[in-house]
Amino acid sequence: MNRSRVFRAAACISAAAFLFCSASCSGGVTADDPTQNAVSTQIAQQTAATEYDALWDDFAGPNDSSTTEPAWFTQAAAPFAAAELAPLTPSAQPGEPVQTTVPVSQSAPVPTVPASSTTVPTTTETTTAPHIHSYHTTASDATCTDRGFILKSCECGDRQFEYTSDALGHDFGEYTVSKEATPTETGEKVRVCLRCGLQENEVIPKVRPYISKESALEMLQLINQDRAQSGAQPLTFNETYYAAAVVRAHEIGENYSHTRPNGQPWHTVFAEQGPEYIGVYGENIYNPYGDSVSPADGEIAFMNSAGHRKNILNPNYKSASICVLYTENRTYFVQLFFG
Repeated sequence: MNRSRVFRAAACISAAAFLFCSASCSGGVTADDPTQNAVSTQIAQQTAATEYDALWDDFAGPNDSSTTEPAWFTQAAAPFAAAELAPLTPSAQPGEPVQTTVPVSQSAPVPTVPASSTTVPTTTETTTAPHIHSYHTTASDATCTDRGFILKSCECGDRQFEYTSDALGHDFGEYTVSKEATPTETGEKVRVCLRCGLQENEVIPKVRPYISKESALEMLQLINQDRAQSGAQPLTFNETYYAAAVVRAHEIGENYSHTRPNGQPWHTVFAEQGPEYIGVYGENIYNPYGDSVSPADGEIAFMNSAGHRKNILNPNYKSASICVLYTENRTYFVQLFFG
């Protein structure tokens, strides 16, 4: 037998066996090209058969058909004989897996799936005794401004609130004057709550009505300054008819006119408040809004009025009685002139 032929046959055995197994034992794999798979299987079978015949020819001779195959040859050539007798595997259709029958004895053992190792926690129900409130009570008495109440609180957070009485209100004592009011400044009075000590202050208005002799003398000085500028002699303050000027200041508060509230002329007040006056006389009156109009502002207003200005600058007058009366809303100026 040719040794090289034997070695070549052994190589072919391996190649044929690989192709045969690839073509026929592809169970479960989709045949992308079933025609190619069939051709590969057929080639493997033909190759194995050819090599089997060629191997026998090398052993016994190409024309010897009577020689019995020895056992060792039969064993060595068994793969070729098996390949020669193996049927062709049916072609798979496109997209279908190649079906391979695997004997049960050769199939892989089915693994035993162990029971789930996940432990499901067991819920144990516990019975909790119902909570019983235990209240702490806080009480607050009513004050002057706040109502009395009771507050109950439990450690669990529950709270109960209840008003028990109304606020008492302040109980003030009598006012006491802490600062006296004047015609030019307000005063102040204070009272204190006898229960809580709260102090309450109240403003005392300026003294009204108020007749200011000081303001009257200040206005006389302003009159004489105006008279001096015009060359007239200064006037003196006429005390005799000062009371008449005061009466007229109150009267123009009732009736702002040179006619008295009783309907008589203004100068009739002379006989009521002093000796009857015989001579030249005149009257200026002015009641601006405001409780503290100054004598200077009053004099300016008089001088800006032609009739009043004429009386102020009349050189025939020798004296004047002036009254400045302050009330809550207005200031009243009265100027009485005597010749």
